[in-house]
Amino acid sequence: MLRENSTHARPDGTPINVKSARDELRVKRVELVVRCQELARFLRGFDENPWAEWVEARIGEISVGNPEGVEELLEGFCGIGSISDVYLCPEAGHRINAGDENGVNEQFLVMLSKVSEIARRVLALSRPLTQPVTLTPGL
Repeated sequence: MLRENSTHARPDGTPINVKSARDELRVKRVELVVRCQELARFLRGFDENPWAEWVEARIGEISVGNPEGVEELLEGFCGIGSISDVYLCPEAGHRINAGDENGVNEQFLVMLSKVSEIARRVLALSRPLTQPVTLTPGL
């Protein structure tokens, strides 16, 4: 059993304080929900409603602490037809001026990158901790 304020190790041997990991997980999960809400609003602003709805569905799962929601979110970044392939432009029926296209898509990519980065961190923190680390004084 893991005790608060005790030192344990991840499978790679990296020591971690259980309480600080739980606190970081809680903070990162909230940050991920907020970033996803921003992303969904951004997409809706350009009439990219299918992806906005998809992001919103993941928000519900993430906000209740379901790691599968984070995994599904990250899966949406992979492969052909993923959210990473979206390009906001008038030709695709998005509500955007052609002159704003480059700047808006750059902003979109930054948002996607941040969401992906935070989601990977949440997933890493959600993985169970392993055996305690034995610290030998003087070594």
